[in-house]
Amino acid sequence: MRAAEELGLAPAEAEEAAKHLVANVWGGYVAILGDWSNGPMGVLVDPSGLLPVYLLSTSEHVILTSDPLLIAEAGGLETPVSYPALHAHLLRPEQRHRKTCLEGIDELAPGSLHLLARQGLQIRRIWHATDFLPRMPIPAFTDYAAQLKELGAAVLQSWSGMFGRASVAASGGVDSSFICAALAHSGERFDCVTLATPDPSGDERIYANRVAEWFGVRCVERI
Repeated sequence: MRAAEELGLAPAEAEEAAKHLVANVWGGYVAILGDWSNGPMGVLVDPSGLLPVYLLSTSEHVILTSDPLLIAEAGGLETPVSYPALHAHLLRPEQRHRKTCLEGIDELAPGSLHLLARQGLQIRRIWHATDFLPRMPIPAFTDYAAQLKELGAAVLQSWSGMFGRASVAASGGVDSSFICAALAHSGERFDCVTLATPDPSGDERIYANRVAEWFGVRCVERI
């Protein structure tokens, strides 16, 4: 509870402390809230998901770690492969699952409070994206477009000011084209870079070059 006190929190339930952290602290962190003598222990993983936290529960232990390999070292426990989870991962590798490919090891959901009580694990979702949506009336499409344009330019100008001239991984798609447009609108210098494969399915050079030509910048190509 010392960390909670340093943040100005009075001793309170883990859920209230978690709400305070989510509202006021951003970054890759995990917070341990409460203790066994004062109710369940709460584990909060920050909403960004930048710091993964894995859980293994046994009849004797609850092990939390950011590296599953440490579980075997900590308790001498075997962690065999979970073939159903491996199958699900291979089908959709881009989807982040709560169950890992190791038997009995789960990843704690970001933005949620996990209460480790003697009766079992309880999960309470703390972070909601809707909490950060504007409450004002929805503006017109043109107003939204103007806001997005200025916000994008300001963000990219800040990044360029920190790191210098940018090289945009251009594909001709929406994301990289938006970054190019924001850089150009803010007056920043940049180049486009595209990597291609010998197979046409991995060759986006024609689209990347069209974007570069539109903004009058160089496009570097590599196979």
